[in-house]
Amino acid sequence: MRQFFIVVFITFCTLCSSQDSIDSLIRVNRRINYYVNVQTNLLLQQFLNFNSNISNPNPYMFNVILTDKYSGNGLLMGTGLTASNNFSNDGIVEITDDRINLATRFGFEKKMFQWRKIIPLFGAELGFGYTEQRLKTKLIQTITNSETSSKTTKLFFGPALRGGLIYKITNELFIGTEFYFNLQLSINKTVIVTNNPQIPTQTQNRTSLPIDFGFQAPTALLLGYKF
Repeated sequence: MRQFFIVVFITFCTLCSSQDSIDSLIRVNRRINYYVNVQTNLLLQQFLNFNSNISNPNPYMFNVILTDKYSGNGLLMGTGLTASNNFSNDGIVEITDDRINLATRFGFEKKMFQWRKIIPLFGAELGFGYTEQRLKTKLIQTITNSETSSKTTKLFFGPALRGGLIYKITNELFIGTEFYFNLQLSINKTVIVTNNPQIPTQTQNRTSLPIDFGFQAPTALLLGYKF
């Protein structure tokens, strides 16, 4: 019986070793590499900007890139979701501000592997998303206690040309940044409702279709892993 367990143990170790060798062989011979990165801006702002709010025009917090390790061609998918709720009351005015931002992108990317540590990249993508802000202002030291509520929504989409740099810390771990020139079409809608006990409720509706384009500097620092 003892010899039986020894044989089983040796067989198990041999199988595990063989499986590790097979997995290593698959990783070496695999044509596609996966790059995953996240933005570190929010973390850095806590240390470098003393908790101040700085506008970051790059809304994509998480990205996945499938790259051919021989040609450098790849597919990019990115997304970002932020939400906030702010409330203030100075004894005169009570303000509630709720916001949500969602952005997604898909595109093509080309990495250039000519250098050992630094990898330039460029590509084209299509981005789209949705933002919403609900703002409520209430006077609390007046007879009427009037209240104004507004809801602003934005639905946007458009193409962009993108570039960037990756610096390899190790063969798997890297940091990087990106910039892009984009064209954005959007549908903006604002609804304002004013409540006052002395006069009828007033509602205002505004809709606009702006077109924005411009260069976005590399304000985002990305931390990523290749596997």
